[in-house]
Formats: sequence, structure tokens, C-alpha cells
Amino acid sequence: CGEFSKGSTGLCLMHGGGKCCRAEGCMKAAKTTSGLCHEHGGRRRCSHQGCEMTARGLSEMCFGHGGGKRCSQEGCEKPARGEGDLCL
Repeated sequence: CGEFSKGSTGLCLMHGGGKCCRAEGCMKAAKTTSGLCHEHGGRRRCSHQGCEMTARGLSEMCFGHGGGKRCSQEGCEKPARGEGDLCL
């Protein structure tokens, strides 16, 4: 298996590692302490009134409302990816 291990088990999710979503029949990884995957509500929502997007990074807002890290290239408004400060 070429998947990354989850938790301290040394196994990927499909082979018994990490925590599965607690929604009946769902085998996706639980993303938060709620025990639910992204699809079943296990994500932080943007705190902007009426917005249903996912909050980014350590902020309480989605990218469109100012959350997350921006690319450091001058004039670029795209989200930075990975551990770097660039969108590329």
C-alpha cells in the first residue's frame, strides 16, 4: 500500500490506521474532534455571516473572506500552497 499512515498505528486509513468518520457506512478519515469527515460536517465553517465555505488555516474565515495565507509574490492574490509562501 502506498498511502500515508494515520496516527500511531503505522497503517493507512483503509488498513486500520487513524479514525474513520462516524457517519454510518462512511470509510473516509475523520478530520476533527467531531469524528466526522469533511463531507459529513467535520470541518470548520467560515465565520462570515451566510458563508458555507471552509475556514482556512488558523483563521476563522474562508479564503474569499480573508482567511488563509496568500502568495508572497508581488501582485499575486492566490492562496499559498504547502509550507512555502508561493502559490506554485
